[in-house]
Amino acid sequence: MPVNRKYPLAQLVAACEYYQRQKGRMITFEYILIAGVNDGPDQVKPLAALATRLHAKINLIPYNTVAGLPWKRPADDVQQAFLDALERLKVPVTLRREKGHDIDAACGQLRLKTKRKLPHASG
Repeated sequence: MPVNRKYPLAQLVAACEYYQRQKGRMITFEYILIAGVNDGPDQVKPLAALATRLHAKINLIPYNTVAGLPWKRPADDVQQAFLDALERLKVPVTLRREKGHDIDAACGQLRLKTKRKLPHASG
């Protein structure tokens, strides 16, 4: 992900470990599931290992497809399989099941749609 150029994963993990030593609180990772990018079975074990290492919870968020952007939302059965695989590995995990993505009314979709209609709009 582009953010990793500025904040490499190793630095992020070190910061999470420091936070946990200082605060003793659970960390929650927001993991956006993107079809064909990071929703495959090969992604489950590394994510579970990281969550276990950091005593973290995973909040799976299916990507909200946005017109003009190349990414897609995983099918419901793929989302469920990813959730089930993490649960089998005893990782605390939830799957966000928001509504509105099918009519471009989910998180991020309306904002982009509005920005495209209003060329002077800034974000």
